[in-house]
Amino acid sequence: MPIDRKKLLDDIGFVWDPRDDVWSIRFAELKEYKAQHGDCNVPIGHTSALSGWVREQRKRNEYKSMDMERKKLLDDIGFVWDPLDFAWKTRFAELKEYKTQYGDCNIPHRYDSCLYRWVKNQRMKMTSLDPERKKMLDSIGFS
Repeated sequence: MPIDRKKLLDDIGFVWDPRDDVWSIRFAELKEYKAQHGDCNVPIGHTSALSGWVREQRKRNEYKSMDMERKKLLDDIGFVWDPLDFAWKTRFAELKEYKTQYGDCNIPHRYDSCLYRWVKNQRMKMTSLDPERKKMLDSIGFS
């Protein structure tokens, strides 16, 4: 294509690769989601195509097919690459805060039913727990 024609198309914002345009649109939606919800953890079944796009970004990162420039953009807005690990660490931080305040790790159900269930689950899994997670729990005197 002659350079002058390409420039004319560029000047009106012609999209050369529609996939890039879709990525930019979803990224803008994700930033808006974060502004409304405080995180980038779009739940499965969210009313838009955003949750599928978020899962796709995680897969691309996991399979090492993520464009590094895009990864940096996502990192810069606090994108969570491993939501299960993030959830575990969030609960651990809550447990640590509880222990600091009350001196033990015996969460009453009425205090926080989600944290109560998480603690109960960690106790049941203690023998099969990831060594790094076990070490973190041991560091606060979890039993």
